[in-house]
Amino acid sequence: MQFPLRWPALSRRTPSSNGSSKKQPSSASLSEVRLNSEKADKKNARYQTVALNAAKQSQRADLPIVQKVSKLSDVLKTLDKNTLALIPHLTGRRETLPQVFKKLKNHKRILFFIGPEGDFAPEEIDQAIKAGCLPVSLGATVLKVDTAAISAVSFARLFLSSDR
Repeated sequence: MQFPLRWPALSRRTPSSNGSSKKQPSSASLSEVRLNSEKADKKNARYQTVALNAAKQSQRADLPIVQKVSKLSDVLKTLDKNTLALIPHLTGRRETLPQVFKKLKNHKRILFFIGPEGDFAPEEIDQAIKAGCLPVSLGATVLKVDTAAISAVSFARLFLSSDR
């Protein structure tokens, strides 16, 4: 799960307890927070502690990985054919999550790019689509970052755990 730099506490905890295995905070052009490397390291340590506590509370056998803050463009370069990369955003042509999951092939992992408050910049959306991300909608309501993360992971778990 890809998150913007301003990653609320609820978002840090809930995907951990909801089964997300990896978190990747990123810096998008519209991110509200800009961190130097020292502050980024402190944030990362804090995120890892929160993920550990959430994993313990939800009795997970594995610990979610919280990676260091990266630029969105750098994370997009790591996509491969085994990853279903989804970028929920607010404008343009998008599919719904049920439409995408019904067509799901042999992907080994799902990656959600959750944008900053106010959405990704249009150039970032174009860059993500060119890198292989599928543009999706999380519904008619504009969601806050933490709600979008919870909704996306919850829907994926619900859909993928049921018979298609």
